[in-house]
Amino acid sequence: MRILRSLPGILLLVWPHLALAQTPAPNSALRIEGRQPLIVTYLPRSPRAKIKHPQKLSLEVVVNNGQTPESGPGTRSVAFVRMSPDAWKATLTRQSDRDIWLYLIFMVKDQTSGQVDDNGGQYWDYVANPSGLAMQVSSYRGKSFENGISRARDMTKATAILSDAVNAGQIGMLGQYWWCKVERDGETDEAWSRLAAEVDGFLDTHQSDESALAEAYDFINEGGDRLPPQLLVKATGLLKALDPAASADVDELAAFDRASSEKDRRKSAEMLAEFVQKYPHSERVPLALDNLFVTYWGLDDVAGAEATFQQITGRYPSSPLIYLEMANVYIDEKVKIEEALRLLNKTEELNRTGRHSEDPAAIVFSPSVDPGRSEADLAYLRARAYLLQGQGELALPLAQKALEFRKDAAHYFVVAQAFEATGRQQEALDSYLRAVLLPSRDHDYAHYKARLEQYWVDGGFGTAEELPQKIRSFADASAQQRN
Repeated sequence: MRILRSLPGILLLVWPHLALAQTPAPNSALRIEGRQPLIVTYLPRSPRAKIKHPQKLSLEVVVNNGQTPESGPGTRSVAFVRMSPDAWKATLTRQSDRDIWLYLIFMVKDQTSGQVDDNGGQYWDYVANPSGLAMQVSSYRGKSFENGISRARDMTKATAILSDAVNAGQIGMLGQYWWCKVERDGETDEAWSRLAAEVDGFLDTHQSDESALAEAYDFINEGGDRLPPQLLVKATGLLKALDPAASADVDELAAFDRASSEKDRRKSAEMLAEFVQKYPHSERVPLALDNLFVTYWGLDDVAGAEATFQQITGRYPSSPLIYLEMANVYIDEKVKIEEALRLLNKTEELNRTGRHSEDPAAIVFSPSVDPGRSEADLAYLRARAYLLQGQGELALPLAQKALEFRKDAAHYFVVAQAFEATGRQQEALDSYLRAVLLPSRDHDYAHYKARLEQYWVDGGFGTAEELPQKIRSFADASAQQRN
């Protein structure tokens, strides 16, 4: 185990194993112990404790920044048990084999008095591995969650965390560190100029370290025209010098990376198509085609997605995920819904027969290995398709089946639509409210909120001015039910 960081009141880290460990600060009000389950002890007589006379304590938890609801709820509330006047204990357990903790954020709340101990606004963090560290850094970009945990944006702290990781030998964090650093400094021309000098010096001092050069090379590629072009030439030359036999592969990798990291999505699509044409036998072709398909999808370019779909199925006809994704494009764009349903049937057939195993080179197009998730994905997309066809009675049981597996904002929104389509008004309203309260991307949240506002007013539930209070009371009631 390697300890990377010990901030006031913060526990860290576990490296490189998934087992959890802690380094409490002196006089910390919270003590973390164990692996599975995780034992958390609150010490109200600690000088750092904010809740001095607790009555009914709960441990409020955010799991993986709320990003993996299919593994369990993104937020949890666990009751503390009073062990003595000096100590209260909570036990956090995994809800299933899929409930993997990469990163946890904690605060303590007294449900009777309403007092909160958030470690002076810092909260308590728990990091399990490099993915968890990336989530911790992301939280310092500013995140709020339905249980009241809300971390302010602090790019200085995010940069410091990554700096410590890189200095401790985690070279895989180098690119993230540089991105975070330039973001901290405002991404100005001056900031990029300073960073370019730092990257140039790094190349000079790591000429014989292939791993370090590869990480720097990736960052330079992603930086594109914000960095001097001679940096890419220099990094490429150093990699070739270390392994002259790999010179051609370096050129191929450079072409792939430039195409994949190009910020202009239309230009990126053109470059990816050129890569596939120039290197048709490359092992990177499956990933290039997948990137190309997703790029067209993001551009709402159905024709481009269809053409790429034909290329992929021509090469890997038995890989089910691409059929699922093409169906998803049609449903997103609200076109060719019957064809989307046919493609979902094809996905199900390939999942059932296991014929995709014939295509080991196309692993990028393989489905989830979890049969439950695969069935849930199919149910979710079929529900959306039937809603577009006006068949709410067919959509509702499928939407509910998908929700059993993944209780996130998008799934609650589809359930709400299905309830609305079948005339179940109160259940529709409750589901729309849950969709708005759960974490989601900004543009998705705006869509969910707009639909809730329209449904609230049109359905005669209340006025637009009364809706914010309804959202707050619904959130409070949901929190009480969890406790």
